[in-house]
Amino acid sequence: MTDFRYLPSTKVAEMQLYSVVPVLQRLVENHTERDGLIQLVDKKSEETLEIALATLTLVKDILDRLSTGDPITLIPGDAELTDLEAADVLNVSRSFLIKLLENDEISHSRIRSLYRVRMDDLMAYKVERDKRADEALDEMVRISEELGLYDL
Repeated sequence: MTDFRYLPSTKVAEMQLYSVVPVLQRLVENHTERDGLIQLVDKKSEETLEIALATLTLVKDILDRLSTGDPITLIPGDAELTDLEAADVLNVSRSFLIKLLENDEISHSRIRSLYRVRMDDLMAYKVERDKRADEALDEMVRISEELGLYDL
């Protein structure tokens, strides 16, 4: 079984997180990726913590989801997913995913009839797929503008 971390939301957690998320949002907004590290200081003990902006953004996004009552699942990059789990992550059918695997569009391993896909490989495919979709949409908009279809 894959080692997933499922974080259910509770009303108490939602209420606590509701006040934390805006603070984290302001911290993220006040810094740019160039800043790299953000230093957090505990006023009482004067202890400091340096945290990467990307990490703080991830924590903010997780807490934001939990504060609205959405459960989340954390999947390590090296986790091996079954074909059904991988299909769920991509929001596609299992049969469509198997076609992708058989066409070697996603790196995978196979033992007899069982497919396994590493989360890292699945996300690399998803990023590339989303990039191609965005480029195709941009091209459609460009063509529509050239043809004056937005002027109708």
